[in-house]
Amino acid sequence: MRQQLHELKGRYNHQPSDFNRYQLVRHEQRLAQWVPSELLKR
Repeated sequence: MRQQLHELKGRYNHQPSDFNRYQLVRHEQRLAQWVPSELLKR
């Protein structure tokens, strides 16, 4: 999941479109449901 987050961030930084932003935010929301926020900051 972290690898996918990294890929989505890179994709959004490279091509900031609404679609890429939406996918990044959705993945962050899914990740937040499974991983405590203090672990995400590492």
